[in-house]
Amino acid sequence: MNSADLLNQIFAVLANDATFLNFKGLTPTSDIADKAAYIQKGQETDGVVTNETIPICLLYPEAGTADTRTLTVYIGKVVIDCFAANWNAAAVMAGQAQKLLHNWHVHGIYVARFAYDTSFKTGIVGVKGHRVFFDVNSYIG
Repeated sequence: MNSADLLNQIFAVLANDATFLNFKGLTPTSDIADKAAYIQKGQETDGVVTNETIPICLLYPEAGTADTRTLTVYIGKVVIDCFAANWNAAAVMAGQAQKLLHNWHVHGIYVARFAYDTSFKTGIVGVKGHRVFFDVNSYIG
């Protein structure tokens, strides 16, 4: 698997969780296009983040390296940025993602562990952000 596969798997976890979807007023049976507009893959949104388009969530990988002890294991990070109207709402979104993905694995290849979280400035009036980082290990053969 590559990083696109990993993001697709994480998207599936978030897009099928009733609690995470409820932050945007969606449900697990909502249209996939609505889910994809809320949970976007990449560091940039498909549109503009404003106080009218939030809440929104971005998923993206960060560069990593081969494990020095086990060279067939790649260690990287996956980041989830949550944007909402206030810090608490953004932190609650990030907290639900953390709950869903801590110690998560798929097909024995990817293992995600919560690393840390932090708030961040958006520079957008009425939009606050909270970021959660996961350590991700994958087998690279």
